[in-house]
Amino acid sequence: MNTSSLKAFIDMTCNETNSRFSEPGEIEPLGIEGVTGRISSIDSFALNCVGHSTLTEEAAEETIKKVINRYAERSKNFTWIVGPSSSPINLGDMLEKSGLIKVDPNCMAGMYMPVSGPLPEANEEVIIEKKGISKLHEYAALAASAYGFGESPDAHYIRSKLIANSGDHGDLYLAFYGGSDEPVAYGVSVYYKKERIVILQGSATIRKFRGKGIYTSLVAARMKDAKLMGMETAVIQAIKSTSMSICQKIGFQKISDIDLYAYGLANEEHLRRVMSGSG
Repeated sequence: MNTSSLKAFIDMTCNETNSRFSEPGEIEPLGIEGVTGRISSIDSFALNCVGHSTLTEEAAEETIKKVINRYAERSKNFTWIVGPSSSPINLGDMLEKSGLIKVDPNCMAGMYMPVSGPLPEANEEVIIEKKGISKLHEYAALAASAYGFGESPDAHYIRSKLIANSGDHGDLYLAFYGGSDEPVAYGVSVYYKKERIVILQGSATIRKFRGKGIYTSLVAARMKDAKLMGMETAVIQAIKSTSMSICQKIGFQKISDIDLYAYGLANEEHLRRVMSGSG
């Protein structure tokens, strides 16, 4: 896969906006031409999300108004993801003019790494247990605690269904440390067999266990299995303020910027605190 195709793949799969999961009362398609997106029953910035956009500059302004009105009808805040393959090229500027706020702490980097390369060095004290991705919803409370950003266990419960219904197959990895009976971190792999790509999707460690190589150990376990499954490339949409620097040390290369814009709260500073997980 060439560079432009890989960037487009990373954009299309960001935040599961291309997931097949739809359940009235939990989550439904946005249903507006030119954008992918969804509306959730929960007032969650991650679940109420617009993803990849294929708009002309002439149509973009009117479509943005339709999107804002659609979420307003449901009394929902929402986010809009803008990557390098989103169009028009000035979409970010148009969103800001329409009242959305670029949330720097949650902007991401599209990153990739050949699966055939050397594995990251795992911490031998970290015990990894693998389960089917269908079990992910059982660990919604762990995800909410470890991932942060103000998202509730209920929101992570629904997001787990989105993740489980994306790609061709997936696995859940749980990390145990220091003799703990309960997992202190988790990671997910989602496989796209045709593209021979694995997405390292949704990984986080409970705060007091960070800095012990647990995140890296989860990456190593998933990369090892991806190689056994015949994948060629691992990709990750890494949050710049948290996991991007770790991924760079492991060997991932940044290939694109993925910006996040948010709409719905009148107080800009409050919105930034909520989206950064600090308030």
